[in-house]
Amino acid sequence: MRHGNRSLVSSLVALYALLLRLYPAAFRQTFGAEMVAVFRASLEAAEAAGTGAVLGVAWRELLGFPRNVVAARRAVPVNPGSRRPGWRAWIAWVFLSTLAIPAAWAITFGGIWVAEAVIGQTMMH
Repeated sequence: MRHGNRSLVSSLVALYALLLRLYPAAFRQTFGAEMVAVFRASLEAAEAAGTGAVLGVAWRELLGFPRNVVAARRAVPVNPGSRRPGWRAWIAWVFLSTLAIPAAWAITFGGIWVAEAVIGQTMMH
C-alpha cells in the first residue's frame, strides 16, 4: 500500500461519507455504515493496481450517485402522503451533475495526461 494511495483512499471515503448525508436520514441509518464499508473495501482492493484503479472505483460510484440519491428520496416520502423528493435531493442532483461529474472527468483524464507526459507514451487513442 502506497502512502499516497492511503491518503487518497481516506479522502475519498471521507467525501463519500459526507455525500451520504444527501440520502434521507432513515436510509442513512439503515444502510450508511454498510455503504461506507463497501466503498472503503472497494477502494482498498483497487489500491494494489494503483491510483488510476482507485480513481476508477470512485468515478463509477460518482456516476450513479445523483440517480441513487433521487431514487432513495422518492422511495421515502417527505411528508405523509407525498412521494416527491425534497429540495435537498434536487440540489444534490444539480450539484453532482453539473459540478462533480465534470470535475471527476477532469481528474481522470488529467491524470492520464500527466501519466502520458511522464512515461512519454500515449495511453488513449
